[in-house]
Amino acid sequence: MHYAVGDVHGAFTELMCILDKINNQDDDAMIILLGDLVDRGEATLETLDWAMEHVSSDGKYRCILGNHEERIITWYYSWRKWKRLADARESGIDMGLPISPEPTTHYDFYKVAKDHGILSVDALLPYIRFMESLPYHIPLTLHCSDGCDRLFHLVHAWYYPELDDDSEEQHYANLWSRQQESAGSDNTEIVIHGHTPTVAPSYTNASNRRDTDRPGYIVRRPGGVDLDCGCGFIGRLGSEVRLGAMCLETGQEFYSDC
Repeated sequence: MHYAVGDVHGAFTELMCILDKINNQDDDAMIILLGDLVDRGEATLETLDWAMEHVSSDGKYRCILGNHEERIITWYYSWRKWKRLADARESGIDMGLPISPEPTTHYDFYKVAKDHGILSVDALLPYIRFMESLPYHIPLTLHCSDGCDRLFHLVHAWYYPELDDDSEEQHYANLWSRQQESAGSDNTEIVIHGHTPTVAPSYTNASNRRDTDRPGYIVRRPGGVDLDCGCGFIGRLGSEVRLGAMCLETGQEFYSDC
């Protein structure tokens, strides 16, 4: 069977809990992480180290690029340029270029790297190469337990079938879009995604609530299933959030707190 896991955000203990539950039930499980392994949680580097050891493009564990990984990739190349200019000036070489303040990450990866002693061009490069290797989209056509064949689009944020897979617009949607609903879906083509925590206002505001919405748990909407159950906010929201996963063929749900 095939399983998708929502945004981990450095929650390594919760990730291991989910993986144990899935693997204890299904020895042959193929498990796909939906991106945003990093930031907010207390074990970003541990999560990344595990992923770099276990994730591959065709193995038991796979992973999709998230917008938080993309932010780190963009930061790294900006910081690397800054670092080389700063090092050159420190060694007495003035290239005649102004040196701006040191770039830091939008979230906490800069601090994580510094605290763990890997804030160097060479030490960070394997992490950047790993993130750069992650795909935007994994399509899977599966025979489901109700007898139907379905095409699942696994992405971090959203997927538009009408856009070319390699287009800039599609890649932006894969990482950032929050539409996350396809009106009139016939349930044969489904987007499996994270990115928007199901405790977000679009789920919890009274004017936006739908009968099928369950803030802090997996939410199913026409044409899409949101697996981001707010794990990145465990430190702030406690028992209201968790890490979620789902079996694609059966729809069975897994959570890190039960």
